[in-house]
Amino acid sequence: MQGVPTYLTRIRLHDANGRRSASCAVPHSVEAPLVSAAFLSETDTIPLTSAAFQIDTIDAAVGAADSDPQPRIKAIRTALTAENIFVMAVSLRDSDLTLYYANYHYQMESDALDRIVRVLSKEAPPNIERFRLIAVNSGVPVQEFDVLRSPAERSYQQEDQLLGRALTITRPAMDQPALTDASADIYPRFTWGIYPQLRQALFDPNRPLGIQFLATAGGGVELAPGLSLLGAVDVSIFDTFDTSRVSDSVLPHVRSDFLKYFSKGKTGIADLEADYRFRLVPTVFGRVRTGYLESMFAGAGGEILWRPENARWALGADIYEVWQRDFDRLFGLQHYHQTTGHVSLYYDSPWYNLNFQLRAGQYLAGDRGVTLQVTRRFSTGVEIGAFVTKTNVSASEFGEGSFDKGLIIRIPLGWVAPLETQSQIAMDLRPVQRDGGQTLGGDATLFDETRMTSEGEIFRSAPELVGR
Repeated sequence: MQGVPTYLTRIRLHDANGRRSASCAVPHSVEAPLVSAAFLSETDTIPLTSAAFQIDTIDAAVGAADSDPQPRIKAIRTALTAENIFVMAVSLRDSDLTLYYANYHYQMESDALDRIVRVLSKEAPPNIERFRLIAVNSGVPVQEFDVLRSPAERSYQQEDQLLGRALTITRPAMDQPALTDASADIYPRFTWGIYPQLRQALFDPNRPLGIQFLATAGGGVELAPGLSLLGAVDVSIFDTFDTSRVSDSVLPHVRSDFLKYFSKGKTGIADLEADYRFRLVPTVFGRVRTGYLESMFAGAGGEILWRPENARWALGADIYEVWQRDFDRLFGLQHYHQTTGHVSLYYDSPWYNLNFQLRAGQYLAGDRGVTLQVTRRFSTGVEIGAFVTKTNVSASEFGEGSFDKGLIIRIPLGWVAPLETQSQIAMDLRPVQRDGGQTLGGDATLFDETRMTSEGEIFRSAPELVGR
């Protein structure tokens, strides 16, 4: 038996109907295959030359890339919408598929990623080898998950894991042209909701436990990437608050008069503000806000957060100029105003899922000091912890309790109710409400906003997702 080199230099693939085709050069490593001459006569082999075997056409029913990607993109959008994933943009380029998405439904980001990859494995064109999944929060890309298609599919089939070692996590690039091009179809975007709330007042000598049930109607509109207008109105349904006791605090009454806000302002504006979120560089996030920022204070200010890539720690800073609101919680303001701000250090530790937060700066009453917070986050999403604040206010000036302290409880609603949601029951329980060591509501939120997609949280919620 003898062989004859054929020198395949190019292959052209046709679909079954011959309407579409694609061609590609043959890599050098597979050139010159030997064609067996065992069944050829001597006369047959005489004319065999390289030119005689310049094969350039092979019919095939599969393997060519789609010439029109829109049907595929539409199928992907439909399938992901059915999985409660909000698709902002889809881009196909060469062997990459880039998907911009927002997860407003699943408590764990790993659940959203699992569903996205399963849908893309089924619906993406066969020439796509990498999925670039970019998580977006309030119009700002916060994290990129790169998934290799073939290892992911093998992981699903053989290991019964989410993604095995097919996933890498990185920060998105600053320039995202596909998301920018899709903005005209996304904005303005309206949201609204009606939900219950519970407030409590503990350890009052006249009434040890006071509670208030409220109905809150909130809504907002995202006008452009990062820019939104938000507002909410509270309506008291039932309360047992005792307002006969008057605060004896010698400090400005920034919190100790809170019962006046929720008795005189039983129906009032919880917040009404304009927010703008942005990134300065891939690892630095920013937010500015102005308006009626919470039930007791209005003003303007902002926050910045540096969250290094592949790090469990982050560093943030915030500063606000605020004015105290009228007790009816409408549009009026009182004379008291203050500058408040802090520098914050965050650490998501791998030890027993403990999280640490250290903040230092100036508080609402003008006092200065430090707050240490330690919480533990369980696999169910329940988070329990405690905080303590010590400022330059003496124990006698602070009053009953000597310094600010309390317990933190966060319970995901999906854990106690038969539904999948990101809503949670949040309570900060203090033995007594005084004015020292008090912070502005919502003054530092960027760490929590970027926490769900962070590498530390992914490791914690689904360590098999990254094969570690």
